[in-house]
Amino acid sequence: MDTMAKETRLPADVDTQLLVQAAAALQPVLRKYHDEIERGQRMPPALFGQLREAGFYKMVIPRSLGGLQVDPLTYLRVIERLAEGAGSVGWNLGNGGVGQLVTLGLPEDGVEEIYGKRADTIIAGTAVPGGGQAAPVKGGYRVWSLAVRHRLPGSQLDAGKLPGDRR
Repeated sequence: MDTMAKETRLPADVDTQLLVQAAAALQPVLRKYHDEIERGQRMPPALFGQLREAGFYKMVIPRSLGGLQVDPLTYLRVIERLAEGAGSVGWNLGNGGVGQLVTLGLPEDGVEEIYGKRADTIIAGTAVPGGGQAAPVKGGYRVWSLAVRHRLPGSQLDAGKLPGDRR
């Protein structure tokens, strides 16, 4: 029981956590990407790769699935540090983490389907009622939501173009 209690304690100094330090160190890089992110309304592939490589897209995923299973305080501090560099990046990772947490509540076979091949599977969407639209297409659905506006390289979701959309 002591092992479990020790493992679930929050860090005494969250800023000493390696992921928090990595996020803080990335701030100058994020600031350089700010204009490109805003102009293109998408995450530049090189930046996306850096974020994925750093492990930021698997922070909330359990270790049993290959994730990092960080504590909530560390997770929030990483998001905060990234957002200080570029708000859109913090928003993207924050929403993605919430989507991952929601999908971890699926039946075991669904969780395995989503995360069995890679723990840093990206979840793009929103939990806000009425926050998106889905239309049936051959082989699945075309999904649009506010969260998909900042499209990710290699995303399984297609933001599409809605009537009146000026982008």
